[in-house]
Amino acid sequence: MIREFSQLIWGGITEDSSQTTPSVERYPSPRPALNWAVGKFPFSYWQRGLDSYAQVMGIVDTQIGRVIDAIPQDVLNNTVIVFASDHGEYSGAHGFVQGKIGTTYEEAWHIPLIVVGPSGRFTGDIDQTRTGLTSHVDLSTLLVSIGNLGTRDWMTGNLATMYGNRHDMISMLKSASAPGRAYVLFATDEVLPDYFNFNRAPTHILGLRTEDTKLGFYADWVPLTSQIINSSVELEYYDYATTNGQLELRNMASQDPDAVQSMVNQLLNIHLPNELQQNLPGVLGVQQQLAKTAHLTYREFIALQPAGVWLNGGLQKLLGYGREF
Repeated sequence: MIREFSQLIWGGITEDSSQTTPSVERYPSPRPALNWAVGKFPFSYWQRGLDSYAQVMGIVDTQIGRVIDAIPQDVLNNTVIVFASDHGEYSGAHGFVQGKIGTTYEEAWHIPLIVVGPSGRFTGDIDQTRTGLTSHVDLSTLLVSIGNLGTRDWMTGNLATMYGNRHDMISMLKSASAPGRAYVLFATDEVLPDYFNFNRAPTHILGLRTEDTKLGFYADWVPLTSQIINSSVELEYYDYATTNGQLELRNMASQDPDAVQSMVNQLLNIHLPNELQQNLPGVLGVQQQLAKTAHLTYREFIALQPAGVWLNGGLQKLLGYGREF
């Protein structure tokens, strides 16, 4: 569903290799009033999309190079350069022209991390790529620890409570043999009006990734809570020991139920309460609950909007979908 919705907002590309001209297809919906259509470009635009993405990345790389070249040598010797991203990009994968939302596919949440330390104080084995798992939640401790001369002794009190279990990425910078995490977690809560959700796809998404497997957990919540509605759960499971598993082309959730249930238990009974929904200490916990309440209230506000809102530009006015950046 998320692919069709993305195409409704930004347009799509046909999967028919014989199509050489643009076309228009009706958006799939059981609602007769939703007589919306999706523009589909010719099949050759899949390659054009990849070419465009490569061109943009080249432009960005050039500008980064200009910035680095402008740093005086004495400043550069006391600088650590960290290059990362907040999310990945489908860029043609799994039938998505572009985007980053609505799935647990590797392209959406496997991002680059490049750390350059000209002084050599924090880095070693610089010609060897690290393949161990790490997470966005480890980045803040990495940056603070670099600013603390490479040590983690700044973690005391509430800071230790919040960040003490984050992975030590400094060790990975120094040695290619330093281990990564045993697992990484992923969470995204998409805001999608029911009016466009033609197959009632669940929009609260969790992921659990290990070195050799991945679980995708999709669910709806009881309104105004984060309580999972069990009947809404949909699962994905990929075994990276196989080619189709590595490419995430074959969902094995129904074929290895024991392995899937084991990962579901870990995700819901261990990682969800102790990490993803862990209560923050002190006044931060108050702000955490206020933010959660605001999010749940906003979701309910969107869910309660009548059809007329969406038929009259609500996607742009309320959600910003399709609006120019």
